[in-house]
Amino acid sequence: MPPPALSSLDSSTTVLRLPHPYHTPYAVTKSSRTHGSDELPLYQLGITSTAPAGLAADRASHAVLHSDGIFFTEPTDLKSSDRPHESNNTPWGRARRSPSVTALWDAKRSALPTPAQLWLLAYLVFTVRPAEEAFRLTLNDGTSTAEGPRALGSRLKDLTLAVDHPVDSTDGAAAPPSELLVLRSTFWQAPARRLARGPRYVPHLAETFSMAALDWTDDAHLGLFHAWQNDPRVSQGWNETGTLDQHREYLRRLHEDPHQFAVLAAFEGVFFAYFEIYWAKEDRLGAYYQSGDFDRGRHSLVGDVRFRGPHRVSAWWSSLMHFLYLDEPRTTAVVGEPKSANSTVLSYDFIHGFGVEKFVDLPHKRSGLMHCSRERFFQLCPLAENDKVVGGTGVGLVPKL
Repeated sequence: MPPPALSSLDSSTTVLRLPHPYHTPYAVTKSSRTHGSDELPLYQLGITSTAPAGLAADRASHAVLHSDGIFFTEPTDLKSSDRPHESNNTPWGRARRSPSVTALWDAKRSALPTPAQLWLLAYLVFTVRPAEEAFRLTLNDGTSTAEGPRALGSRLKDLTLAVDHPVDSTDGAAAPPSELLVLRSTFWQAPARRLARGPRYVPHLAETFSMAALDWTDDAHLGLFHAWQNDPRVSQGWNETGTLDQHREYLRRLHEDPHQFAVLAAFEGVFFAYFEIYWAKEDRLGAYYQSGDFDRGRHSLVGDVRFRGPHRVSAWWSSLMHFLYLDEPRTTAVVGEPKSANSTVLSYDFIHGFGVEKFVDLPHKRSGLMHCSRERFFQLCPLAENDKVVGGTGVGLVPKL
């Protein structure tokens, strides 16, 4: 399915939503302006007209991430006659096959855009075109000297939000200094970004995913864990049925164990799942492979049946992995140990970049030792609603999903 065109987006529909402390929902609006001899339509990002009024005070106390003075074009691919052949897999060739976006402002009427405002534009592009590994960004302030675009481009590169467009190795010609390359892998590693570990808006669900540390002394948290573990569907895999006191003691011991911690996950503030996050080297799994000092693993269960289904799994599975990499920059791998016969869990792992390192015999089960490196995760960036294929390939997985 081709990605949606900006022209097809309803101006009243939220495309992006920033988490706390911004709370800002954004929509794309087509302006009356055009760009260039081809009269390309220009668009703007603005706060959704249906945004709750109660959020205005929160937004007012923080930096504004959009501007009425910034316009941008639709992500546009080169014509086939201008597009380098797939056999040209040089950095230049790959960059030229990436779509192009031009960001424009009038230097006489508007202030120089901030890096945060260009970050918001990049967020939009990678939301509507999640399969793109990069896009070319041209900065244009309407002047012949282009001093503003050069200064802004330099700041974007300093923040690692963009890099210089690669040089064509056949003739050595450099791209204009106002044309940059924005990399998806770098964007999702949150360069110079304070929202790294906050809640995440999931566009294909139009809901926000968040996590909270489970408090074993909180009756509501304990009640959820107790109810879920005694659900026959959950106990089939976890084998942790028990009384309220037994579950309180289970969570107390886990809380006091420095190598792991318990988390509740929520969509739109409604807790639906329980995760256990651990340091692999200090876990029993660490004895079965050459674990890195900061490798992390996770166990998970969905307790609320209203939140089951592959469209939701693709949201929380990738969000949890994303959190683990952003939470600790020294984490170079995320691992797991699902039952070797659990085709559903194995398939979801394959979709999100894991591979089977080997099979290990734990005392209570034979498991697949699943491994996903940081490099592979951010190469794939499987944060959208994913096809049911092995991550990065066209190899299909079981239709059961």
